[in-house]
Amino acid sequence: MIDQDKPRTDTDPYHMSPERAGTLENELLAHVNARTDRETVHAVWLPQESEYADLIRTLECEKFPEIADVMRPFEKQSVFLALVDNRPEVQRIVHAFRLTSLSHADMEIPEGDTTGVALLDDIIDSDQDLTASEVKDYYEKQGIDLAKCVSVETNFRVGEKVKVEDGLPVSQKGYLAIFRELERGGVHEGNAAVFAHLNRPAVSSLGMAGVEYGPLAGREDLQTPTVTPDGQRIFDDKYRPVAIIATSHNVQVFQDLMPFAAPEVSV
Repeated sequence: MIDQDKPRTDTDPYHMSPERAGTLENELLAHVNARTDRETVHAVWLPQESEYADLIRTLECEKFPEIADVMRPFEKQSVFLALVDNRPEVQRIVHAFRLTSLSHADMEIPEGDTTGVALLDDIIDSDQDLTASEVKDYYEKQGIDLAKCVSVETNFRVGEKVKVEDGLPVSQKGYLAIFRELERGGVHEGNAAVFAHLNRPAVSSLGMAGVEYGPLAGREDLQTPTVTPDGQRIFDDKYRPVAIIATSHNVQVFQDLMPFAAPEVSV
């Protein structure tokens, strides 16, 4: 079993040494192989305090160099999803997600000028004429409990793209795992959502699956904030912020896709 209590050996969780990262990935693969008789992509949830979460943070920081500064205030609410492919020809992490969730941190919706959800607060802080109170009021009127929602903060491929035998994109397998986690959290129809920044391939992929989504807080004009390598805050027109609400339609779509979900391995 993976020892989640062992001390971190690198002082910076976002810049793990390559040697340590390789060791941890091998340990994670050994853990998956010891707990499954299938050779495919597996979903592995990692709590934020785990050193294995630091492995995902390091991979994440390679893709998004600004992520450490953005996410450090939200580490308590963070949870990580690693998609691990144990087929003999692959044997590695092939995709990863970071989510923030108040419920995972046993937190209530905070008062004041914050929602406690990184994606939402990042948009609120980006001078788009949107306040935390407006976001809270909007979703409260929709019957959506922000404490039950999850927000996809990062969603990225690791290494070369892999194909799975059932043809479902690996990123969609990630969203299936996320929706399954929502259901375990006691979500019922219409009272929660998955917030995400979607790029064109994600829009196409989810759309082909039949998933319905809408603009964040009902605002079609909202944009995705980002930071340039030299520290400038700009908007990324390749992405759009959306809410995937647990409507009866979306619940049915995800349930219909569950036979294609990645098997889960616990840590």
